[in-house]
Amino acid sequence: MTLRLGTRASPLAMAQARLAVAPLSGATEEKVEVVPLSSLGDEDQVRPLSRFLEPGAFTRRLDDALLDGSIDLAVHSLKDVPLDPPPGISRTYTLERADPADRLLLAAGHEIGALGGLRIGTSAPRRQTQLHSLHSHAIPIDVRGNISTRISRIAHGELDGLFVASAVFARDAPTLPIGVEAHRLPLDTWPTAPGQGALALQARAGDEAETLLAEVEDVTTHTAVATERAILRRLGGGCGTPLGATCLPPGHPEGDADRWTLHATLAHDGADGAPARLARATATGEPDALVTRALIALQAPPGPDPRVTQPTSKGRVLLVQDPDPLWVETLAAYGWETTSWWPFTTRMTLDTTDTHAIEAWRDADWVLVTSRRAVEACRRLDAAAEAGPKRIACTGPTTARALRAAGQPVTLMPRSATGRDTARLLAERMMREGTTRVLWPCGANVRPEPLAILEEAGIDVERLTVYDVRPKQVPAPSGRFDLVLFTSPATARTILAEPPPALLETPFAAIGPTTGATLEALGHPTHTLPEPTPQGLVRLLSTLQVTP
Repeated sequence: MTLRLGTRASPLAMAQARLAVAPLSGATEEKVEVVPLSSLGDEDQVRPLSRFLEPGAFTRRLDDALLDGSIDLAVHSLKDVPLDPPPGISRTYTLERADPADRLLLAAGHEIGALGGLRIGTSAPRRQTQLHSLHSHAIPIDVRGNISTRISRIAHGELDGLFVASAVFARDAPTLPIGVEAHRLPLDTWPTAPGQGALALQARAGDEAETLLAEVEDVTTHTAVATERAILRRLGGGCGTPLGATCLPPGHPEGDADRWTLHATLAHDGADGAPARLARATATGEPDALVTRALIALQAPPGPDPRVTQPTSKGRVLLVQDPDPLWVETLAAYGWETTSWWPFTTRMTLDTTDTHAIEAWRDADWVLVTSRRAVEACRRLDAAAEAGPKRIACTGPTTARALRAAGQPVTLMPRSATGRDTARLLAERMMREGTTRVLWPCGANVRPEPLAILEEAGIDVERLTVYDVRPKQVPAPSGRFDLVLFTSPATARTILAEPPPALLETPFAAIGPTTGATLEALGHPTHTLPEPTPQGLVRLLSTLQVTP
């Protein structure tokens, strides 16, 4: 007789299944045959993990196969398994756990302690919020696909780093590109998804195969992951909950010598668009007590942000942009007072009853977003088209943050904040994969360079005007400033056509090279930020030694 062991069909899942065959074969005289099946999560390689709202995206088809008798057993990564099995499916039985820690793969020249401005690949809400908490200026990029495909994005210049589970290296050891290094992240700082590193086995409830699973289960692993998942259950969450929880047995090098240890983090939404803040907990004792102790700490609001202090004031900066809490908080942490000035009004011109616009969204292989003012149009088109999210290439971390806040994926972004570089990177990606259709929702007066670059590469671009920006009478801020930051070429041209006299007495800075070139062409010597982030402005101010 043969026991049919169902698994997802990805290379990593097949490697996991082969690891499960050995203990199963050792506990039964029956032959164990691996049966690969596809899952919804494997087929949808665009949607961010946070948008798989229903549990079971990676397990449902294996559940169905168990229930209809197509397979006898199923093997999963435990972190993908819903807390409650469907009727007729057994509880999860766990094999001995691999290292649960995360690793961060970084391209040459980057250091683990300096991730500001770097594009870090991850679709997991937990990793994204941990990254933002520790490195608020790092840019999470949504990545899907098998591990080799994700790693190749570093080699192609699409990512500076990538999160992977350490267990990947034990199960399907990927080849790293030359110059890419793997850094293991400590569990007390980066606790992982509940159940990460553990393989789960299931059978039909009450079937003889369930007895076999009880024989091969690792009791220590079961205790650890049950504790982690108990916290998730108490929070009422699933795979989209930004919870990190790792339970370690006595004697683990990153825990207590004699007692169980639980490291956990939980993200709390930031106020007014500010980055999420993490509550942290570390508890030791018996597993049942760890859950309650950790929840008390995790559910308490985080204390004051340690990055925001009250140093001696260094001066005043004028930001020519809409108020942005991330910029204000970052500059304040280094002693700079900021004033935002935006003498423009933005009018949405998109008509979501326009069938042409809806079909353009549905037909596009990629969407190009070169301004955060087009993000609302993307959200509306996504909702109206009812066709699933699109892969989005965007310009700059400000636009990336706006897309993420709107629930849209950020799939591709260049290091620089220019539409030209976004178009070049997108053209390279599309030529490699053989796709040809781009939708570009943009403003009425957008610069034409991205269109020319994509069309020269043989890509069909549908340009869709979705907003326009018009000047409005807003008095210029009074007082003396030590630096003025311009954030787009169009705003620079409009404001400097009739500049307030006090503005011309202040040094100029540009968020990126295109804006800098515009200011220089208008006859104003300009400093360009080393990276288009608040931290880049801090670095520029430090380099210039600007003082009141």
